[in-house]
Amino acid sequence: ALRTQPTAYLGWGDLLKHGEPTNRVDVVVMGDGYDLDDQNEFEDVARSVVDVFRKHKLLGEYYTYHNFVRINLTSKDQGVTGFGRKKDTALGGYIAGQVQGQVGVNSGKARKMLNQLDHHDGYAIAIVKAGSSGTGGGGIATVGGRADDTLVHEWGHAFGGLSDEYSTFTGHRGSPRSTVNVSATEDLKRVPWRHFIAAKYPGVGAYRGADGRIKGAWKPTSGNCRMAAGGKFCPVCREAMVLQIYRRVDPIEDQTPNPIRDPNKALRGREGFTFTVTTLEPNTHKLDVRWHVL
Repeated sequence: ALRTQPTAYLGWGDLLKHGEPTNRVDVVVMGDGYDLDDQNEFEDVARSVVDVFRKHKLLGEYYTYHNFVRINLTSKDQGVTGFGRKKDTALGGYIAGQVQGQVGVNSGKARKMLNQLDHHDGYAIAIVKAGSSGTGGGGIATVGGRADDTLVHEWGHAFGGLSDEYSTFTGHRGSPRSTVNVSATEDLKRVPWRHFIAAKYPGVGAYRGADGRIKGAWKPTSGNCRMAAGGKFCPVCREAMVLQIYRRVDPIEDQTPNPIRDPNKALRGREGFTFTVTTLEPNTHKLDVRWHVL
């Protein structure tokens, strides 16, 4: 029934599978505003997302910690809802920001599509064909068109819970709040990244201008972070993203003996036996593996 509607769910498939979904960050790519004849175009865009992760300095370091899945959707209309027009699209793409005109999607519709999968982590990248710029949060990163830098920025919002570090006004309302990488105070003993301050990490302090505000909000670095207008994540955002990856992925991929796989295999002290672990490895550095006998 879902597949017979003018706006419909068509199916899903793997873009790249590095391991079991239960021990990977599952990145689900879905499209909005693509009709039935546009599915090859969507496939190309979805595969470009995989390349963005592979080539990015931080995301590429943990490339094999991710799986990539596509969900094919067809939309009755092309375009986005806003400025007096209503469009019937799979994810309900709309103009989210009246200042910049950035595009967003209906999170409920996106989660409905995610729930068609046997397994997901609650994270999706929604590519809106006719949109521009992007939005992110609550696990959903929305990107208009094919903007790689925007994708990484919005993934920082959606996956890492990061806030904007630019000071350009974008329609924010209410009082600023402290998050992982934005502080409502300049007190170095109270900023969320005070452990970096205590460690005297070079370049990290409290710099005014963040969260779309010139005053009242501070960021960790002077403005070269991807959550502002830079190309790389600042140290604070980098740490947050890596910690979030390890909340989802156990670096011990396998072990012998395995009490889950072989629950009835007893270890007897008089016998000789060997403990081994297989660990996931980042792209350019080794994990520090330490053994403890209790």
